[in-house]
Amino acid sequence: MNRLRSNPDSEKALNAVKDSYPAALKYFKGKIDYALNTNRQFKYSEIVDYYEMMNHLSDEVSRCPAALVLFPELEFYTTELSQARDRAAEEHYKAALGFEKINTRDSWKDAYYNFEQADCYVPGYKDVSERMINAKFNATLKVIVEQIGYQRTTS
Repeated sequence: MNRLRSNPDSEKALNAVKDSYPAALKYFKGKIDYALNTNRQFKYSEIVDYYEMMNHLSDEVSRCPAALVLFPELEFYTTELSQARDRAAEEHYKAALGFEKINTRDSWKDAYYNFEQADCYVPGYKDVSERMINAKFNATLKVIVEQIGYQRTTS
């Protein structure tokens, strides 16, 4: 894309964009379809990444006048991305709730991480901020330091 921006008359760069942009979108759509048909725990997190990459590609094309001649109507996946973000937040939220039930220090750390991820996908998601405080409290190692009394003898 940079080559096409710097030299809009470059036939080689124009052909590269003409072939690669649709191929990249097709590739990511295939990855999304594959992810949807799997039982992976965080498949919607993966799908969010793919939609973000597709939107980034469309944004790159939209900022190149020569490429806009080839693709006058670009597709941005904002609705799909928003839906995937909601589902990614939910899958991380559910994972965090599962870690809370285990109730070990390490599981509370995992719960905190997953609540944090849910909040990244959808800021203010459900009761995530309160649960993050609770998870951080339970994951924190608490140490009590007491002074040992001793008698000092002088000779």
